[in-house]
Amino acid sequence: MAEADMLQTLVRVVDRVKAATEPLLPTGPAPWSDHPASAGYVPPPPKQRPAAVVRPMLTDFYAQFDQLRTTITNVAGNVGTVLTNPALVPAQREKDARVLVDAARSSTALNIAAMRSAAANIVNTLTPMAMPQRPASADARQAELMRLEGQMRMVLDALPADELMPRLERFLRDAVVAKDELITWHLVASGWAQLYLESRGLAPWAPQWGQRASEIAGGLLMGEEALAARQLLDATSTADYNLETVVQAAEFYIRTGFDRIAIRSR
Repeated sequence: MAEADMLQTLVRVVDRVKAATEPLLPTGPAPWSDHPASAGYVPPPPKQRPAAVVRPMLTDFYAQFDQLRTTITNVAGNVGTVLTNPALVPAQREKDARVLVDAARSSTALNIAAMRSAAANIVNTLTPMAMPQRPASADARQAELMRLEGQMRMVLDALPADELMPRLERFLRDAVVAKDELITWHLVASGWAQLYLESRGLAPWAPQWGQRASEIAGGLLMGEEALAARQLLDATSTADYNLETVVQAAEFYIRTGFDRIAIRSR
């Protein structure tokens, strides 16, 4: 695949992520978009608070990608110009071209590091916002919760791996139907289900359970802010095309695309 085709593939990945995230972000000015320290600041409504918090981080992520794309585009053209410069002897052309490619590698590596940092900040910010709060009845029902936890574990321990997620879903759906906020919270947000999956050697399934549990629990425990945060979290971190997908695609280009450009100079 030519460098230009590789770059277009990378751009398409970014476009897919933008298409998933932009509808979830506020558009246009709003009183609550001002800095909290400014005079007359009005906090955003709960439904839009996650987007208000995350939007600057996403803006930075995409700005870093734009810089990376510009560097890639420029170095390809500049190398071509150097290699066809009749004023230079072949050895000097090769040397100047390699300098350009090496500088582009260093510059884009910094962009990728900044993108990865922004993506991590987004996930770390949204994750607690997307979690329902521990019910007030938790302390009073602690003994009951431990008993129910033991019962769930007995059932789950007897099941093969491929039946665990469906059975956890049944437990959660029963709690949602019964409007039992404590059991629902325990399965959705306490981390118990994820730890159980890890204890069975199924750590890669833990993030899937977090997403699935939030979908099932719906509005029983999750207010407008948590639901909005969950949507953004899914779009940025668990969707087929997400921020980490962009970072990985950019890293692939740096490993291979720049090598192709460098080969021209040999």
